[in-house]
Amino acid sequence: MGVPLSYKILIESVYSDQRYTTMLQIDSSEKKIAAFNFIFGIIVVAGGVIGFLTAQSAQSLAAGLVFGNLLMLSVWGTPLLKGNIRNKQVVWGYYLSTILSVILLIFFLIRLIKTGKAMPASIIITLSVLSIMSNIFVLNKQAIGKKG
Repeated sequence: MGVPLSYKILIESVYSDQRYTTMLQIDSSEKKIAAFNFIFGIIVVAGGVIGFLTAQSAQSLAAGLVFGNLLMLSVWGTPLLKGNIRNKQVVWGYYLSTILSVILLIFFLIRLIKTGKAMPASIIITLSVLSIMSNIFVLNKQAIGKKG
């Protein structure tokens, strides 16, 4: 037995003294991508802290804290949290994490070209590309779902 392709979530609500039940499907890929963005945020924060501890770089700490926390907060803009589960069209978190990943990608590509040092640029470049691709996948799937 494998992992089911989607999670079926049963929601019961009371509206105007009438009970109704709604069935929503949240694909496991969306859950995994939101989790990836959260973990990416943790890695960015950790990188900023390590940059501060090793090189006394306050800019590294500030950028790591800002970008990492925003990446972690982007999970709030996905339909996977309890409060957003009724509105599957909540996707601003995917847009936010895509924009942040593009900024990190550009910054670390420039840094890699200037310094020639593969670390930590290669890690952030790889994670940024994966984040951008996975977020575009979810956003494209949402757009196709709206048409059909």
